[in-house]
Amino acid sequence: MADVRRLIVQEGIQAATAALLLVVAIVLMATTRCLWPGFLATIPLYAGMMRYSQRRLRPVFAAMEEAMALPIASDRLLKAWRR
Repeated sequence: MADVRRLIVQEGIQAATAALLLVVAIVLMATTRCLWPGFLATIPLYAGMMRYSQRRLRPVFAAMEEAMALPIASDRLLKAWRR
């Protein structure tokens, strides 16, 4: 349960930071009109990078995570040690 709480807190902080950054960026763009074209031009670039990340990098990281996983016997030993 502590792991779930820690994950929620960590993700919540990241989401709040991202939302605040978006609000600040929109306020800055509202005050200086020359920033809007740059912002709009980067949206397709960002979408393309996310698509690349999903297709190419996710399998690489999954393979790395699987390769670094502990064997089942070691996992049982760790669980017994925690008790």
